[in-house]
Amino acid sequence: MPSSSRRPRPPGPSVAVRGPAHAAAGGAAHPAPGGVGGGVGRGAAGAVCEVALLAAPADPGARAALVEHLRGLGGEHDHLAAVRGVVAGDGSSLAVLVDHVGGLRLDELAAAREPLRAGEAVTVLVPVAQALTALHREGRSHGALDATSVVVAPDGRTVLRPPLAPTTASSADDVRDLARTVLGLVPPPASSHPAHAAPPDPDEARALAALHAELAVALRDDPAARPAVGTFAARCYGCLLYPSPSPRGRSRARMPASG
Repeated sequence: MPSSSRRPRPPGPSVAVRGPAHAAAGGAAHPAPGGVGGGVGRGAAGAVCEVALLAAPADPGARAALVEHLRGLGGEHDHLAAVRGVVAGDGSSLAVLVDHVGGLRLDELAAAREPLRAGEAVTVLVPVAQALTALHREGRSHGALDATSVVVAPDGRTVLRPPLAPTTASSADDVRDLARTVLGLVPPPASSHPAHAAPPDPDEARALAALHAELAVALRDDPAARPAVGTFAARCYGCLLYPSPSPRGRSRARMPASG
């Protein structure tokens, strides 16, 4: 899978938060749906950030470790929203400024339409896998991936919200969670129940069966038996090129770079 390195962001504009953090940031924030913490702030240069409030550990060392973790999420990636700042709140909280991505959360999108076709599901899966690859290369895991942590912008770009809370989850856990999320977006396997008919389009039926086969591998109970996230994404992408329910013999598919 082509790499998508995270590049350091230039310092962003100050973005406002309410309460003591409001004064520290020097602006104004307003409530808005889609904001992680229920608010969105706009900086002087026009950058828009969501405002998430996190409980700050009382122990100074643990607090410093949390701030370091959050600031480490400031790299730029096309499919991973970045932390743009961490502002002290009222002493018991931290205001975290995260790039705002307009659009619908994946769970909202799924609730508003019929299940995704195999190709549509893969166009969601691959960018999220690229974002996870960037985290895994830095020794991080997401640990809380589900349909609520993915946003689909109006232009179709898929963006993963960053893991604000440190986690003990492994990269294999992220693979499982990504597979579980995609499983909830597509029709169930035709073989799972007599009432579940295969799609009438034979190409779509083969691609969907092949995708379900890859999802099953990523959902294995043994973490060691799950593929790395890049391999998982490449195999799922290959389901569209070589739609066979037995993909083990396929040559590895080449995916488009994430930019």
